[in-house]
Amino acid sequence: MDFHKVENIQEKQLNTSSHIDELTQKANYYLNDNNLGKAYPFIKKLTQEAEVSADILNTAALVAISLSKNKEASNYFKKAIEQEPEHFDVNYNFALFEINNQHFGNAKNILTRLIEYNPDNENLYNDIALVYMKMNQISSAMENWQKALSLNPNLALARNNALEYCLKNKKFEEGKHLLRFNSQLKGITPQSVEEIKNWQSSLRNSERKDMIITEGSQIS
Repeated sequence: MDFHKVENIQEKQLNTSSHIDELTQKANYYLNDNNLGKAYPFIKKLTQEAEVSADILNTAALVAISLSKNKEASNYFKKAIEQEPEHFDVNYNFALFEINNQHFGNAKNILTRLIEYNPDNENLYNDIALVYMKMNQISSAMENWQKALSLNPNLALARNNALEYCLKNKKFEEGKHLLRFNSQLKGITPQSVEEIKNWQSSLRNSERKDMIITEGSQIS
């Protein structure tokens, strides 16, 4: 999961007063030079205008994050969502911001809202599964990885995230169930079939090793 990039401020999103134009030009001048510290004061002034757009607030939040101004970034995201609750980039960036600050409950709520607006976006189910994993809600994590694969049976990112977790935490049955489900889906490619076989082999080998270790400890 990566933040969507900081983009130049589009003049068409703003009022056409000379004051606004001047602020926009100065902000973009420093953004083009990747000088976020210099750009930020002008962007901040733009956010205080009466009809500031959600896109500008999103840009302000991303720049604020880069400058370690987390409280201001949070406020920009919240204000943008108030204006446009369904704005994808704003919600997604806010979710990443909350994840990076280990506010997993808030991140889950934001991603849940995004999924309501974008129910066919398989990547969002993978993202929320990772959040559930961080919250140690394994059943919900596996359900969402399964949902991601039901939308795209060849989504290796979801499959790999799920199986890496299962291997690391010895959740062998959960991993085998997910792979069986994935292998039966329509539209699966030969490459995905091969990857599933490799994961099944890894699960079997890890499960055998774990059984040997367990039996050895019981004997000793």
